[in-house]
Amino acid sequence: MGKKDNLRHFVRRRVHKERAQPSHRGHLGLLEKKSDWKLRARNHEQKKEQKVKLAEAARNRNPDEFNFKMIKRQTNDRGRVHRHGWTSDRAGGSFAFG
Repeated sequence: MGKKDNLRHFVRRRVHKERAQPSHRGHLGLLEKKSDWKLRARNHEQKKEQKVKLAEAARNRNPDEFNFKMIKRQTNDRGRVHRHGWTSDRAGGSFAFG
């Protein structure tokens, strides 16, 4: 019986494939597969962890903290930084306030 037991390890097992979206439900879009779900779940967990870290950083924030860069920079509605203050002239290398 020893040799028969060893042979079962060499027999190829059937790969069970996931089903396709039925045609009458095609208007609902693509059917989410396990790989899609895992990717979406991993992304969700990363975003959740990032929110927790940002919330903790906001809780630990020092309201008395000050830096001169805070006066010279502004952000727009998209969060991009606009610098105000000294700008260099490319050609001459001189500085102008603007």
